[in-house]
Amino acid sequence: VLHASAIEVEGERVVDLLGGGTPLSVSADGLGPPKVNGAVQARIETLDDAAYTLKAAMRTRQHGVLAPRASTIVTLTLRRAGGGGESTLTFVDLAGGDPMLGGSAAAVARAKGKGGAARSLAALGAAVAARAEGATRRAGREPWSESTLSLLLRESLCGDSCTAVLGACGTSEADLEGTLGTLLFLRKAQQLRTWVRPSPHFLAALQARLAQLQKDLAAPRSPPPAAAAAAARH
Repeated sequence: VLHASAIEVEGERVVDLLGGGTPLSVSADGLGPPKVNGAVQARIETLDDAAYTLKAAMRTRQHGVLAPRASTIVTLTLRRAGGGGESTLTFVDLAGGDPMLGGSAAAVARAKGKGGAARSLAALGAAVAARAEGATRRAGREPWSESTLSLLLRESLCGDSCTAVLGACGTSEADLEGTLGTLLFLRKAQQLRTWVRPSPHFLAALQARLAQLQKDLAAPRSPPPAAAAAAARH
């Protein structure tokens, strides 16, 4: 069964794009991926369902519940029948074109006097830079916990996932700082490493299959009928 959710993040604010802009909360226990509580999970069975869901999310976004430069996260979740686990595909549209994304100390300092989107990008850039440089904690805190956006993207950038990061660069002089910030972010992001862990359900099924094959190989085998008849004639 396929479900879709869509949220928008600006600073510490998270809203549900499929729930008409309803505010949401994020919880994390440090043991697994953070959870967005209460987000609408739209069931997708046909292309029409997918188109309707996307239009509903875009309609809420265009109404401007958050600032125009908020980041958008769309997640598709495929749940297997019978409790056989789930897989997710996440699309993230960062509020890019901002020099804050470079993750430098100067960018983080400048972001303190700006809006929530700039602070989120600066915190995300700093977390990626810290991880790329081998720093896992800063002042007793995980770099990813500095902002809601970085916390939500932690698993995608350095956890149990396979991730691709694309950057858009402008050619005009007005885009110079934003393009530089994007390129610095991409350079750090390519140094991150993710790893895909097999699903416990999938691993258990493989182990059961292997055990059955080993049992079949160890069992005594009787000769095929043709071979048995030939042996009797001799």
